[in-house]
Amino acid sequence: MGELGAVPPPLRWGGAEERGGGVSNISLHKTNNTPQSHSYLVRQLPYIGEQGISRCPPEKLAFLCKSGNMPCMANLQQAKKYIRVSERRRVFNDRRRRAMREAIKNLKTLIEDKKFKEAKTELSSVYKAIDKATKRGVIKKNTASRKKSRLSGLIKRESVEA
Repeated sequence: MGELGAVPPPLRWGGAEERGGGVSNISLHKTNNTPQSHSYLVRQLPYIGEQGISRCPPEKLAFLCKSGNMPCMANLQQAKKYIRVSERRRVFNDRRRRAMREAIKNLKTLIEDKKFKEAKTELSSVYKAIDKATKRGVIKKNTASRKKSRLSGLIKRESVEA
């Protein structure tokens, strides 16, 4: 094969050396210098390209989902569609969760500023955001109930103390 202590050939499949550091965990085939399994997608460092962060450069992937940053290993048409749909649902769920958390933060800042009348009027919009998140399945029913109970108790306690 080669002499003892010879330098191995460089990796051709976007190993860590090409991106500026680290030791690559890719196992290469002895004769044609190609990866032996698909597990190299999981072990590589993230690749930052035009479409966002990915595990591998886009030209190395057979199929990319619509978001452009998620490799899709699905073979069937319906499996590919399910990945696109779940990506879309994830975006909606993140938006709903963010709206709920921002409403809760706004309410807590009103309570810290001792604006209890505004906080009581804001409480209904917080309840609305929590209920929408519950309806869409972002949080569970008991979690929503616990959040509402703690927020109303917080307003009650803080207004009595002030």
